[in-house]
Order: sequence, then C-alpha cells, then structure tokens
Amino acid sequence: MGISKQSIEDLKKRSKISDFVLSTTTGKLRGTKGMALCPFHGEKTASMSFTDVENLFHCFGCKMGGDIYKYVQEINNLEFQDAVELVAEKYGFKLTYTETSQTNDFKNFQQKINLIDEYFKEMMDSEKSKKAKEYLTSRKFNEQDLKRYDISFIDSNVEDFQKFCDKNKISDFDLKKLGFISSNDNFLFKNRIMFPILNFRSETIAYGGRALEDFGPKYLNSSDSVLYKKNRNLYFTKEFISSVKKKGYVFLVEGYFDVLSLNQLGYSNSASPSGTALTIQQLEAVSRYTNKILLCFDNDEAGLKATERVLEIKNQVSNQLEIHCLNLPEKYKDISELYEDNEGSIYVSADKNGIYKLSFKYCFKGTYCHINSAVHLL
Repeated sequence: MGISKQSIEDLKKRSKISDFVLSTTTGKLRGTKGMALCPFHGEKTASMSFTDVENLFHCFGCKMGGDIYKYVQEINNLEFQDAVELVAEKYGFKLTYTETSQTNDFKNFQQKINLIDEYFKEMMDSEKSKKAKEYLTSRKFNEQDLKRYDISFIDSNVEDFQKFCDKNKISDFDLKKLGFISSNDNFLFKNRIMFPILNFRSETIAYGGRALEDFGPKYLNSSDSVLYKKNRNLYFTKEFISSVKKKGYVFLVEGYFDVLSLNQLGYSNSASPSGTALTIQQLEAVSRYTNKILLCFDNDEAGLKATERVLEIKNQVSNQLEIHCLNLPEKYKDISELYEDNEGSIYVSADKNGIYKLSFKYCFKGTYCHINSAVHLL
C-alpha cells in the first residue's frame, strides 16, 4: 500500500528534522538551524548542518544530504515508506494510503498465511498434539494459555498439510514466498510446536517452531519472506503494544518461552529476537514505542555476548536510549526457568531518578521468599 504524495508533503510540514538529528547524534539547535556531528562518517568537529524550516540536512564532510525522510531512512536503514511511517508515528499523524498492485500481493499472502494459521490451530486441537500439550503442560502452560497466545502445532504428516494447501489454492510457490520452504526446497516445519510471529498490527507473518524430536535444530524460524524479515521482526504477543504504552518500558529476552513466561507474570511488554542476535533494526523498532529497555538475556556466555551486542549498537539507534541490565539469580538460566521452577512473581519499580529496580518473590519448599535483583543502567 503506497502513501499519497499529498500526505507525505503535509507530514513534512508538521515535522522537525531536529527532533531526529538531536536524538541520534550530538549537535546544537539555534532557532530553526543547527550543526551536528555527522552520524554517517567519523568526525570530531560538527560539519552537518540542518534546518527545521526546509527540513533538510547537509554534511560538508561526506556530502550526505537530503530531507527529513532521507535522514530517517539512512540513520535507521529503512525503506522510504517505512521512514515516512516512522515520522508519522512520532507526531501522531494519520497517513493516507493508495492501493497498488504490491498492496494486493501483500493482502493475498496475508490471507494465505491466515488460512495456514487456522490449520495449525486445528492440529493443536486434535489428538495428534498429545505430546505437544504434555510438553507445554510441563512448562506450566495450560489449554487456556495456548488459546491466549495462539500457540499451535504441526505434525510430521506433510501429505495432509499439502492436501490442505491444494484445497485452499496455496501453491508451493506461495509457501516459499511465505517462508515455509527452505532454499533446498524442503518444508521447514515437521512435528513442532508453533509460535506465531506478529507484526506491530498483530498480524501473523511467520513462525518459530519448537521440535518435539531429537532431530534437527531444537528451534527453527521461518525463512525471510514477503511478510517477514528476520533482522527486523521480533517475537511478542498481541498484548505487547498496549502493555508497553502502559508500563513505559520493554523487556528484551532471548527465547519464545521467556516472552511467554513474562506474559504469565504480568509483563506482556516483552519481546525476543527469536533466538538470534539482536539487530539495529529490531532495536530501532522497539525504540519507536519507548526509550527504556530492560535486558534479561540468558545466564550464560551466549547471553553475555548478546548483552554486549546491544551495548555496541544502542548509540547507533539513539543517544537517548536507556538500557537496564537485569541479572537473574545464579541458579536460573533464564526467566522461563524461574517461572517454571518457583512459580515466581516479578515486581518492577523505578526510583525518582528513573532507575529501574526488580525484585522476585518465589516459592522455595513451600515458603515464599523475596530476593532483590541487581539492575544496572548501561
């Protein structure tokens, strides 16, 4: 769906390029004009000028320049339309869209993945999902939870799935475009618990699958598709956006069960890069809704590296981004272990300086104990 030219121009009149420049690099604004350190090349003396009147920027060093959309596009590594939408979101501006052939293609693929989603849910409701439900029960998720989080299932009978696709006019070409078929033309998901990956409109665009057999990778994500990009999308539940707006911060954790465990503990404002390293694009996506991030990656070497990775990229997103690092009790590898082992509760509070603190209440041998968790502002 394209954005109308008139809408793009009207938004430009409502916006200020200084809002984006000063949140991503060091600079000074005097009236409607300013100078800043250019974020597109290394320098120690400000050589990039910008003005709110024309909403333009220009670097006298590297010669990079353009309008507000160009700046947002380049600083965030976005397509033009995504950049316009990001600017509109900041100012609460309602864009006007026009129908395009590409729009119709997206709608068509969205309808097809919605049909597939219904198939997976029917599989979870069938007797074929017995082992899947037993496994989920062992991780403290009941039937009501499965419905709430749209957790589904696919068995190992690819022929039945193929018949369903044929009946609904979903071709192998469609499956490949939707990320269900690998580059080697193999169907990716067999006998797996399926976690729907949503976009920020709460539409299912991809899946993460947890294997029930000791064959292949334990967790597997959809391939990049017309709807889904691994380096941009995260895993969260339908309550994510409303919860972030209510609480004012985001939990970033490693895996699917970490997100779901936090949801169970009352924190739907949690997201995961689906087991892969967090990217600049994913952090940028989260930062559109809040500048406060609570990291709670796994208590292992990989989790430490993941935390270090966030610290490396945070200033490329915004110098106003706050990163708070949560250290779990040593005996727990991750949030999901704490939730499953101790029926724990998490309490989050912020002091007068805006520094977040966490405490856990957990059950140990029938007695409820309280522990304080170290939260560091990084």
